[in-house]
Amino acid sequence: MSALQWVCLLIVFVGMLFGEGLLGFGVGGQAFGLDFNLETSTPEFPQKGVGDAFGLLSGLFYGLSMFFNGYRKDADTTARGVWNFIFAVLGAGIITIILNSLGSQPGMENWALSVHFTTFNWIGAVLLWIICGPIALGTLLVAGRNLPAMDYGTIAYWEVPVAIFIGIVIFAEPMTINSWLGVLLICGGGAFPTVKAMLARKGTGSVDQKTLESVQAENQAEVETQDLP
Repeated sequence: MSALQWVCLLIVFVGMLFGEGLLGFGVGGQAFGLDFNLETSTPEFPQKGVGDAFGLLSGLFYGLSMFFNGYRKDADTTARGVWNFIFAVLGAGIITIILNSLGSQPGMENWALSVHFTTFNWIGAVLLWIICGPIALGTLLVAGRNLPAMDYGTIAYWEVPVAIFIGIVIFAEPMTINSWLGVLLICGGGAFPTVKAMLARKGTGSVDQKTLESVQAENQAEVETQDLP
């Protein structure tokens, strides 16, 4: 991995911190600060430590998934998709069973999953499955087979600006200077390696075409010289 890729990855990571409100102006009651709340329990979230641990594990394994999807280009896209969905269903089912088992014990009722969907909720759930399942993961798997692992993982951070945009348009969330900075850093850091590579390939193609034309001209000149009496 080149130094440029490391720099772009760092820029994207910093942009993610800006976009999530963990870093920026006015964060933590400071003019410019960093806010990582390491408390394992709060009145609002008594199991905050467990949530933080599972969140970190989720990010770790998701990052590994993107890396290996970009690294193993010999695997067929269909095979990737099938096994990805199979293990996703198995994982979700196992977690559901574990949570409901814990929720059946006295004092841990809040761990149990209760689903009471209205018709509107079911429509939203189906749309969410279509958009985040076949469309999002399907295109992600195709991208993983056709991009270097580093570029693939970096571009995937595009999900943060998309989430911010949806929050503004649909949920009327406020757009702060930190959010704008996060979007700019993520888009810039994620797009730069790919754009640079595209321009480099285009330039190489132009050079190769010029070289080919030059060789053809030289060969034509030699033929004309040989034809002279």
